[in-house]
Amino acid sequence: MRNQERRVSRRLEAKMEELPSEMDALNEEQSRLRQGQREMKQHFEKIKAECAQLRQETSLLL
Repeated sequence: MRNQERRVSRRLEAKMEELPSEMDALNEEQSRLRQGQREMKQHFEKIKAECAQLRQETSLLL
């Protein structure tokens, strides 16, 4: 039983050592996602502005 406890303890320690690198990877991924969201928002704002301009030009023609 003591051997089994040691194995479990070693596995747990190994997982605990991996956590900081996993957290760093998650933080990087989250940063990339936020950047992608900002880019998409800018893209949609640009499209929205173009639509408003086209509406205005169309109303001038009519």
